[in-house]
Amino acid sequence: MKINVTQNQTLKDFSYGRKFVKGLASRSIVPVILLEAFVEGGRTYQAYKRGGFTEARERLTEEMIGAAFWFSGVPLFNKLIDKFVGEKIYKLPETDFDTGKDALRNPVKNYLKKFANDLKFKPEKAEKIIAGYKFGKVLTSIVLANCLVGFVLPKVNQGITKHLMKKKQNQPQQAVEQNNKTQTNISSRESMNDFMNKDPKNKDISFGAISPQTLMSLAYSFENNPKYQLLSTDAGVWIGRGVCARNPHERTEVLFRDISSSYFYMFNMPVIAALLNKIEDGRTTRLDPVAAKQVNDHLNEVLNVHGGTMKSDAFKNFVLGNPDNKSFITPSIAKVLRENNGAIELDEFIKLLSDVKNRYPDVDITKFEEAAKGMSGLQPKLAGKAMLSEKQVIDVFTDGAINMPEFLKNILRCSTSDQNLFTGKMSDSVFDKELSFISKETLVKKQKEIEIYIDTILKKAKGGEITKDLLNRVCRENYMKNAFNWGLGFAVSAAFLSTFIPKIQYWITRKVTGSNAFPGTADYSGEKNNKKQQVQ
Repeated sequence: MKINVTQNQTLKDFSYGRKFVKGLASRSIVPVILLEAFVEGGRTYQAYKRGGFTEARERLTEEMIGAAFWFSGVPLFNKLIDKFVGEKIYKLPETDFDTGKDALRNPVKNYLKKFANDLKFKPEKAEKIIAGYKFGKVLTSIVLANCLVGFVLPKVNQGITKHLMKKKQNQPQQAVEQNNKTQTNISSRESMNDFMNKDPKNKDISFGAISPQTLMSLAYSFENNPKYQLLSTDAGVWIGRGVCARNPHERTEVLFRDISSSYFYMFNMPVIAALLNKIEDGRTTRLDPVAAKQVNDHLNEVLNVHGGTMKSDAFKNFVLGNPDNKSFITPSIAKVLRENNGAIELDEFIKLLSDVKNRYPDVDITKFEEAAKGMSGLQPKLAGKAMLSEKQVIDVFTDGAINMPEFLKNILRCSTSDQNLFTGKMSDSVFDKELSFISKETLVKKQKEIEIYIDTILKKAKGGEITKDLLNRVCRENYMKNAFNWGLGFAVSAAFLSTFIPKIQYWITRKVTGSNAFPGTADYSGEKNNKKQQVQ
């Protein structure tokens, strides 16, 4: 039975709503911009209510420019360094390549093979040089972004406020007094140079015995992993804004606001979604709505070739395949997989299929060979050799409609790409790009979610028939639950970031100072005098 699979499916084939909900989980640009709109609007409004135009202007400037650098600061500096250092100094023929690595993908190895004749340094030193360059590039970009957002922007913002306040003063004497207060305030703060020079040991940075692959893995993580990005960018901004605060009360507000905000930017939505998933269905994960629609369409095609309906057991076996077929993995195949960290070359696998034929004479190994060739297309060749993962070997033997290579290509293509819902522009999918890296666990995780989705269908069928109506109902339910769970997480994040966190930070200042004034411009000289008198 031949099942029709849509060729080269992309995100453009799906509804705006499904893509938006998927984007909430994958930090797509439109949901992130929408969240920032709530944050900037809410914080500016709260600032205006307390400190008027002065605080509102500072907050809006800080939030807008800070958000721009948070989104694109490190990538922008990376591009500049690539252009003026990678291309001009290192003479790299291509600078856009990933440095992550596993047994199935190794972009750097592909890079060295592809540009072996174009590199200006010796092959034996190439990996080490590239590792140092990539890590140094991302480290420099992080430091520059942190300095601009954490140190330069606050200083500029404060300078603008100081200038505007001077213009408003009517009496020259008031201007002198205000200037003296500001200068005193500034002189009492630690300068950026003092802060950066606290530990002279930090001046000489040496990578010591760190391996090139460790440096490349770190570089890849800092560029692509949200948790590493949080650690690198947000932590630097916390320090910078804390150092640049005009007084201890402003420092307390800034640190409370920024540190608590990090949770609601990065972790709150997935935590709430996982919690609601657990409450609703007993599992923390849920297939994203785009992939669910892909699976639903595929399963409808399965029903089409079976007359429009199937018994539950027959449906399960046809869709999931036969797990007992894992026994076809002979000791020789298992040995190669074990020795190569869960990977095997396609040519070697095909050669070892003869062992399967010897053990199971009645088995048609030609279908395994064809399936393996298709599976090897789910990732680029590794240094010119087609590869298979251990999970893909299992899927080749297990068979099943959800293990069809063309179907899995569609799943991966949509999972590893993004679409700007404002412009409609698509980002390139990276699953089959030889210089890009995605972990082999990415597909394994998605396949597991698909299996859970199918298990949900079987449970709702209660041993009866699988119909198109049931499939479509489960797909709609998946969409609605995803939308509600991620939407609620989004709403909670927006509420805390825009309103509750500012209110709490203002409350802290009121409790400590007894005043609801904006700490950036408030005069706390009386507080200092009281402390001196108490000491005396």
